[in-house]
Amino acid sequence: MVKRLGEAGYPAFVEDRAYKGGAWYTVRIGHYGSRKEAESAIQSFGEELKTNYWIDKVKAK
Repeated sequence: MVKRLGEAGYPAFVEDRAYKGGAWYTVRIGHYGSRKEAESAIQSFGEELKTNYWIDKVKAK
């Protein structure tokens, strides 16, 4: 999915985390400076994805 999104021009990446004794992988798109920027981006790719999505506030590492 990340490759397909990247080819479509979306800044996608995979994030992994430990979860219940295993690994949990999340596909994320973009790093936006504000919720408003993220909502604007969803307008451009949300319909195309044809899947569930949400905006998540992530702390910088």
